[in-house]
Amino acid sequence: MKHHKTLAVLVVLGSLLGAHEALAQQPPEGAGPGPGSARGPRGRIGRGGDGEMGWMRAIKALDLSMEQVQGIARVRADMIVKTAPLQAQLQVKELELRNLWLSATPDRRSIMAKHNEIDALRRQVRDARIDFRLGVYQVLTPAQRDQVRQAIEDRRAGPHKGWGRKGRAGTAGPPGADMPM
Repeated sequence: MKHHKTLAVLVVLGSLLGAHEALAQQPPEGAGPGPGSARGPRGRIGRGGDGEMGWMRAIKALDLSMEQVQGIARVRADMIVKTAPLQAQLQVKELELRNLWLSATPDRRSIMAKHNEIDALRRQVRDARIDFRLGVYQVLTPAQRDQVRQAIEDRRAGPHKGWGRKGRAGTAGPPGADMPM
C-alpha cells in the first residue's frame, strides 16, 4: 500500500511539472494552436473520427491569432492541472483493481466497489475534457467554429467510413462477405 501511495505522489508530481512546462512555453511564430497533443487517454495516439484528435486537427488548420493560440494554451493548461491528479488516482485505483483480481479468492463486492471508484474518476476526467473543448470553442470566432464543424462533418463522410474496399461504402458488403466459401 505504501508503494502505491509513493507511485501516486510521483505520478502527480510528474504531471504537475509537465503542466508547469506547458504554461511556460510560448508557441513559435506562425504556429497553429500549439496546445494539443496527438496523444489521447493513457498516451495512445488520437482516436480519429470526431474524437479529440479529429477536432483538434481541425482547429490547428485554422488561421488563429496569437491571442487565440494563447487562450487555447491557457484552457489546456487548466485542463491538465485539473486532470493530472485524477489521472494519478485513476492509475492507482486500476492497480488496486488488478490486485483484487489477482487475489486467491476475488471478492465481487470489492471488485465492484473499485470499479465504481474508477468510473467516478473517469467521469471527472471526461467532464474536464468536455470543459476543455467548450473552452476552446469559446476562444474561436463563430466563423471558425463553423469551419471546425464542417471539417468534422467532412471527415465523417470521408473515405474511411463504410464497409467497402478503398473507401467505397457499400460495395463490398459486411466484413467477410467477399471470403470464398
